[in-house]
Amino acid sequence: MVNNMLGEDDLNPQGFHTWLENQRISSMMSPTIVLKDGKPEIVLGSGGSKRIRTAIFQVLSNLIDWQMPVCQAVESPRCHWDNNIFNIEPGFHQQDLVNLLIDNDTKFISWQEKNMFFGGVNTVSKTATGLMQAAGDSRRSGVGVIIC
Repeated sequence: MVNNMLGEDDLNPQGFHTWLENQRISSMMSPTIVLKDGKPEIVLGSGGSKRIRTAIFQVLSNLIDWQMPVCQAVESPRCHWDNNIFNIEPGFHQQDLVNLLIDNDTKFISWQEKNMFFGGVNTVSKTATGLMQAAGDSRRSGVGVIIC
């Protein structure tokens, strides 16, 4: 079933009651595939709204830049900045937060625990040795299983 996204301001910035009849709205699903030598290396996705992009990006960065295993990459703390509000999950090093260059007009919100607000990224990846690994995001009660 397609989700009703008329209330999502990034898809429908003019507001809920301004959508034209008989016009399809974009989806907020974000399946993502990373290719290596033309073949899928990482497959991931999340449902949601504006936070999909930051959730997907952070998991990809954890996998590619930080070389984390899939479960660690998915379960690592996340942040999201939007409209001068910086939301952050627990788990970041305090000194890293002190060093952030955040504008004085930005409101800083520290969450007390992981939350679905930060997305629910489910991921499958191939290791350097060719083994498959999967992770389902606990923020959405996800499960990752490889069946051989």
